[in-house]
Amino acid sequence: MRRLAHLLAGLLVAAGLSAAGAQELGPAAMADFLAQCIGTDGSGRPALATGPGARCPGRGPGTVSDALQWRKHDWPAQGDGAAARLGYQASDSVLDPGYALPVVVQTFDFGDDRRRFAKLDRPGGDGGDAAAIADGAAWIFFTEDGGGGQQWFVAESCQTDARPEARIESWLLFGADVVRGAWRDRLARLIVTRSLAECPSRFSNAYTRYRRETLDVPFRIVDGDAPVTTRRAAVDTIVSEHFGGRSIEAANHLERFFLGRGLGKFRWERWEELSKSTLADNEGRARDLAASGRCPALPYSEPPGRGWAMVDCRTWTNLVRQAEPFTVARYGWPGRLIDGIGRRGR
Repeated sequence: MRRLAHLLAGLLVAAGLSAAGAQELGPAAMADFLAQCIGTDGSGRPALATGPGARCPGRGPGTVSDALQWRKHDWPAQGDGAAARLGYQASDSVLDPGYALPVVVQTFDFGDDRRRFAKLDRPGGDGGDAAAIADGAAWIFFTEDGGGGQQWFVAESCQTDARPEARIESWLLFGADVVRGAWRDRLARLIVTRSLAECPSRFSNAYTRYRRETLDVPFRIVDGDAPVTTRRAAVDTIVSEHFGGRSIEAANHLERFFLGRGLGKFRWERWEELSKSTLADNEGRARDLAASGRCPALPYSEPPGRGWAMVDCRTWTNLVRQAEPFTVARYGWPGRLIDGIGRRGR
C-alpha cells in the first residue's frame, strides 16, 4: 500500500497536482500572496480580498504607482500612548512591473519622534525587502534596514550560473507546490553579500518549509480621528519558515512569515533556540514581547520544538486610512537599488 501511495503521489506531481488534489500555483496566483489588494467598501472602510479563492478585482494586486487609500501599519504595544494608533512601522506590499521577473517590494517605513511616515528617512532605518517569482518559487533577494544596511541574498548557484535570476533564487519563501494541510520543505543554500556580483566560496544552509491554510486574523481599523475599531477576517495564508541550519534540530533560529492572499506579508516572527542562540537575554526579550500585545495569537505561531522562544515580531494588520494620496513610487524605495536583476525592455 505504501508503494502504491508513493506511485500515486508521483503521478499527481507529474500532472501538476498535489496529493491533496490542488494544482500548483502559477506566477499570478503566487503574486497574490506577496502583494496587497486593499480597496474600500460602500462605506469607505477597508475591503479585503483575503478569503479562500478571493482575487483582486480590476488590474489585480497593487503596484508601486497606485495611490493607496489604506496602508498596513504594525500593531502598537499595549499602553504605548505615543504609538497607540499608528504603531511604529508602515509596510506596503506592492508589485513593481518594471522588471523582467515578477517583483514585489515590501517597505519598512518608520514613524517616531525623529522619523516620519510616508517619507524615506535615510539614515534612520527605513528600507524594505524585495522578492521575486522565478523557477516556480518566491524568493527574497534583497533587503535594507537600519542594522544591516543594503544586503543581497545570493544563491550557491552563482558558482555555476552567472544569470541574475539564478543568483537571486536564494532566500526561499514558498514553492508553487504549496498545499493545504501539510508542509512542503526544501534545503536552500545562500549567503549575504553587499553586491549581486559577489559569489563567495562558502554558503549557509537554510531549511525551509511552507504550507497554505485559512487563518482567522485580527485587524485594527484606524480612520482619521474616529475611535480605533477591530475586526477579524478569514485570510488565505501561506506560512513560511526559514531556519538557520540544515534542519529544525540543527538550527539556532527561525524567521517565520505569514503571507496573505490580497495582503502580502502581514506578519514576521523571530524565534531563538535558547541553547544555541547567539543573542543575549532571549528570555527577557520573549517576556517583554508577550506582554506587549504587539503580536496577537495566530494559528502556527508556535515553537517548532522544545527550548524555542519568540523574541521579536511585527503584525502589519493595523490598517490606517491615508489623508493624502500615497504611492510607493513617490516614497522612493527601493529606487534603483535592485536594477541588477534586469529592467523590462533591456
